Amino acid sequence: MIDIKKELSENNIIMVIIPNDVYNKYSKLIIKQLKELNEPVCYLNSNMIIDELRGFLKKDINTENFFIVDTVTKTVNLSPKDYNNVVYITDPSALTEMNIKIKRVFDNNKINLLFFDSVSSLLVYRNESYVVRSIKDVIMHIRKNKGRGIFMALEEDIKKGKLKDVESLVDKVVRVGKNLS
Repeated sequence: MIDIKKELSENNIIMVIIPNDVYNKYSKLIIKQLKELNEPVCYLNSNMIIDELRGFLKKDINTENFFIVDTVTKTVNLSPKDYNNVVYITDPSALTEMNIKIKRVFDNNKINLLFFDSVSSLLVYRNESYVVRSIKDVIMHIRKNKGRGIFMALEEDIKKGKLKDVESLVDKVVRVGKNLS
């Protein structure tokens, strides 16, 4: 099992590589650990529409300290519900817009911790080199602000040789297995 508090105390930026079939379980486990840190978190969501994400989170997790940058919802709903802690990106391929909004969330809300869920999802919408450049820009902003970040990726993408350049940008790569305990 991954210990996020320990990992973030030793490394400012980590990449967590997760087997596809246990991705949601690990994601929720990590989110619970982030909540226990009791500090504001910028949650980059590129997997679920906002109502699904809020349902996924609210089952077990109080997300008052989470500020969500949502890249998915506007692809299915041009006028999504306004939430105090959510900003919407036009669509998941709008990586420049995503980077700008992440930086604004960091700067305007005094947030220094990013949970990026997930780098792999962006590969559906953009080519690898563009995704890597975008992630590099986000990581540079985190480092400049002495922040921390967790970047999630699917094991399948890593095995295919994708995202190797992202691995070289982070302080530590954590590979987790199928057993959560």
